[in-house]
Amino acid sequence: MQPRPQVTGSAYRLARTLPRTLYEAVDRFSHCKPAKKYLGDDFVRAFIAIKQAELDAYQAVISSWEREHLLLKV
Repeated sequence: MQPRPQVTGSAYRLARTLPRTLYEAVDRFSHCKPAKKYLGDDFVRAFIAIKQAELDAYQAVISSWEREHLLLKV
C-alpha cells in the first residue's frame, strides 16, 4: 500500500477509513483477502476466534464506569 497524499487543512472533512469498534475491526479482518493470502486461512480463523472470545469476555464484565454511573446512581 502507498500512503495517500498529504492532507492540507482539516482532515475531519474526510471519510473515516478505520473501523470504529473492535467488533467491526474483527469483522473486516475476517473478510480481508490479503490477510488470508499472506497469513493463511488457518491463522485468520484462529485469530478471529481468539479475538471474538476476548471481546465476548470483555462484554460480560461490568466496567467501573458502568458500576459508578449506572448501578450506583439508579
